[in-house]
Amino acid sequence: MTLSFSEFQAVVMAGGKGSRMTELTAENPKCLLPVGNLPLLWYPLQLLERSNFQEAIVVVAETFKAEIQSTYEQYSQGKNKLSIKVEFIGIPAVDDWGTADSLRHLYESNRIKRDVVVVSCDLITDINLINVLDLFRKHNSSLTSLFFGGGIPKYTSIAPGSKEKKPERDLIGIDPLTSRLVLVASSSDYDNELPLSQALLRKHGKIQIHSKLLDGHLYIMKHWVCQYLASNKSISTIKGELLPYIVKKQIASKNASDCDKQETEKNIDNSDLKTDINSLSKEDEWLEKIRDMSSYSDHTGDWFGPYHGDHIRCYAHIESEESFGARVNTVSAYCYVNREVKKRWSNITRIPTEESSAEATDQPLKGTAKDFAETCLVGEQVEISPRTHIISTNIGADSKIASKSKIVNCIIMPGVKIGEKCDLKNCIIFDEASVEDDCCLVDCIVGKRFIVPTKERQKSKVLTDIDHLMEI
Repeated sequence: MTLSFSEFQAVVMAGGKGSRMTELTAENPKCLLPVGNLPLLWYPLQLLERSNFQEAIVVVAETFKAEIQSTYEQYSQGKNKLSIKVEFIGIPAVDDWGTADSLRHLYESNRIKRDVVVVSCDLITDINLINVLDLFRKHNSSLTSLFFGGGIPKYTSIAPGSKEKKPERDLIGIDPLTSRLVLVASSSDYDNELPLSQALLRKHGKIQIHSKLLDGHLYIMKHWVCQYLASNKSISTIKGELLPYIVKKQIASKNASDCDKQETEKNIDNSDLKTDINSLSKEDEWLEKIRDMSSYSDHTGDWFGPYHGDHIRCYAHIESEESFGARVNTVSAYCYVNREVKKRWSNITRIPTEESSAEATDQPLKGTAKDFAETCLVGEQVEISPRTHIISTNIGADSKIASKSKIVNCIIMPGVKIGEKCDLKNCIIFDEASVEDDCCLVDCIVGKRFIVPTKERQKSKVLTDIDHLMEI
């Protein structure tokens, strides 16, 4: 099934502060962090483009709007050019808006006119969205979520900087026969038992509880869901509040919306009433008549009609373990994806892998040229002196690396200078930073424009001029 360009609107959420990776986002918008020498924001937009979207709205913090727009335009030209039309919408940074708040703002400003696809700016994947969209279409879904069967990647190396907290596990309940999403919860909310209602078990019979799925933070939702958000301003986030609420509402009986409608009609002035979700989810009368006359049923084992008469229906699309999917929301994930993007480039982007820019240096590198070509990404106008040893490293544009330096598993952003005889392992070096001669850094993060003095020895440190990290 092909995508109708007027069927969906795409929204990329790029206004987050990166609360789980403040070592990287204290001075930089999260969506501009380089991954494979391209801004993180480039990847979800390229995902939408290869899924045949022609337009997208990108929600960003108002304070960074000009910088993000300028950087995006700079990097989306040439060989990485994107043809998707992008509109950047700024939101107040001081108000700490959640994703649902941002979506509500778009609806209230009359920018959301159709069913919407919401994707996080930190999602990098090699899938095509057509299968997820078709699941939404097939069942006239209220909301469809994307999950990855491979789960959260197992990071094999220590992340630079301070130790990270283990992420909380989501408990995701799915009807394996119909792909209905029937439970969304956090494992931290329960001790040893997970209570399930009898009504839920009677309706679905068999429910698979998953605890190791990776939530892609990609949602396809009906236009009326945005309308509901506009009338219920207490909901701030999609993942933590809106999704669990709508999933629970599926259990309500078929007559719930009719009762709510009758109750609303009794009120002469109902402008101040909180809109009930069942009154908004009412399906088209003709669709219901067609379904009643059809022999189709989405389930077996009882005499109930399709979907048990539910007007609110949530679904989960689980990608196979063979598909690549990662969310760049921690320092570990950021390092992992930067190492993976080189070897997965053609699968992720559908752009053929080009020859490595190992020719950036006139002198042969110490070590095999094959190692450099297969494991490193080098930006434009990079100067690499002879007798250097560089493995599994991304080097941003306009950087300079002096001779006799050894660099392994590092992310070097644009405009960085590295002196002679430096030994860097598993480090992140931000824009225009300078590492002077004879330094040894292991598992470190060097902040933007920070100067590491000669012969410095550091391990697992964040080196920056900022007195404190971004307030969350």
